[in-house]
This record gives sequence, C-alpha cells and structure tokens, in this order.
Amino acid sequence: MVADLRDGVITAEEAAISYDYTMPLVMLAGLGVAALILGFVLKVVDRKKGYGLELPNIKE
Repeated sequence: MVADLRDGVITAEEAAISYDYTMPLVMLAGLGVAALILGFVLKVVDRKKGYGLELPNIKE
C-alpha cells in the first residue's frame, strides 16, 4: 500500500480507509461458539460412556 501511495496509484484518502475486520471476527466468534458446543457434547458423551476424559493421565 505504501508503494501504491508513493507511486500515485492511490490517493492519501484511499490509503486512510482501513480494512473492515467484521467478517473475520464473526468467523472467529463462530469458531469459539462451535468449540464451546463441542466441549459440552464431549462432556455429555464422557458422562454417558465413561471414557474418563477429565481424569488425570498421570497416576501415582
């Protein structure tokens, strides 16, 4: 972008307009919600089938 501004391809006003990060943040929020749902599903499956997912793996 700096090279385009220096070469006159874009104006200073066009360079000042920042990128809209709404969609990437919505995607990341959606992934967070999906991870939360998956975590609760795993807790339910672990409770039903007794896989021991929350038990410590190092036993003394």
